[in-house]
Amino acid sequence: MKQFFPKMLIRLCAALCTLAGALLAGGILLFVPPGEAGNDAQQAEIREIETAARHYLDAEVKGDHKRIYECLAPSSPYRANTSYEIYLKEAQASPTRIVSYRIVNVSKVRDNDDRRRFPNIEKFAQVEVELVILFEDVRQRTEANYDFRFIKENGKWFKG
Repeated sequence: MKQFFPKMLIRLCAALCTLAGALLAGGILLFVPPGEAGNDAQQAEIREIETAARHYLDAEVKGDHKRIYECLAPSSPYRANTSYEIYLKEAQASPTRIVSYRIVNVSKVRDNDDRRRFPNIEKFAQVEVELVILFEDVRQRTEANYDFRFIKENGKWFKG
């Protein structure tokens, strides 16, 4: 009996190792490290921020002023104090246009820790973008790296 138990234990370990190897090779995880589920949620939120940034930047490239205005956070001081009509006049008078863009990074995603000062904002994020800007008045293009602030209000991301 003494000899039987170690042999059985060795066979059991070998069988478990073989099974674990087959499952891992097939892409099935036996163990999910702590915090991995949070990473999926964080990645989903980053995709939401990127989508909001693309929506805003695509509108800028197309000159779709109505959509640009809708992308601005409702609680932002600019949108709260500027009607669409006033914004439209300012936008049409500006000689600066975004010709193209590339989102480089989404970072600094964080909760709003100052609800007294910013009661409608749930979260903040920074979106780093490489831009090609056209100055129509002097017919000159330039490239710039710019950080846009995005904020989350009522479950939706807006340009801050």
